[in-house]
Amino acid sequence: NTFSILMNITSVNKKPIDEWLLSELHTKLDKVNHALDNFDLRTASDLIYFGLHNDIRWYLRRNGRNKEVIREFLDVWIKLMSLVTPHIAEEINFIFGNDYLLVTSKWPNFDKKKIKPSNENYIRQVLDDINYISNYKKIVPRKITLIVAENWKYDLLKKIKKEFDKNKNVSDIIKKVMDKKYKEEIPEIVNKVIKDKTKLNFIESQDKEFNLLSENKEFFEKEFKAEIEIIKTEKSNFGKKRQAYPGKVAIIIE
Repeated sequence: NTFSILMNITSVNKKPIDEWLLSELHTKLDKVNHALDNFDLRTASDLIYFGLHNDIRWYLRRNGRNKEVIREFLDVWIKLMSLVTPHIAEEINFIFGNDYLLVTSKWPNFDKKKIKPSNENYIRQVLDDINYISNYKKIVPRKITLIVAENWKYDLLKKIKKEFDKNKNVSDIIKKVMDKKYKEEIPEIVNKVIKDKTKLNFIESQDKEFNLLSENKEFFEKEFKAEIEIIKTEKSNFGKKRQAYPGKVAIIIE
């Protein structure tokens, strides 16, 4: 299980995924604190037992193996566990060689400086999307094509974001960002963005998104044991290419 793997890690080699794990840890610690302030024990429990557990599993899946980072993560995570399952938390704390009782220890300190921007959750989302499509179609992928959105869409989103900061009226925003060349697509994109503001948190350029996927091509190949092709929409002949959106690739599974 996860704890058995963690106990046997001895490496101190640093990787970008280390920073991501600690960032997620303190992001969720902050959310746990807010939940407890509002007497929302269910949300706090979900963050502790599902959120953080999924984060450490993803860290291992991405070949994170830094024992110092793992120790820092566990010191906080076990203390959070003691909130809901104190006896189990005390037992885990003992197994990891700590000689203090959690019941007498201080609540973990939230460190805002540990929260760093990262594209790791983007990679996580791409993997989840591929799995969803594969399961839905009930096929084992032989080849997966990831199609990155057209370049003009990144520029459009920057314009939408700028206008949205000044004006929340959809019709006004459409008029301000309209380009006759893409007049059929722009109203649809603006409406999607207004309905889901998270779409404004996108990778800022086509090249950056393409390069990020290319850097993780080997990881996807290993996960799916399939050929991975990454292309820009402008070079794609697939009909689904229009579905590609900044931060949301179109996916073709064969």
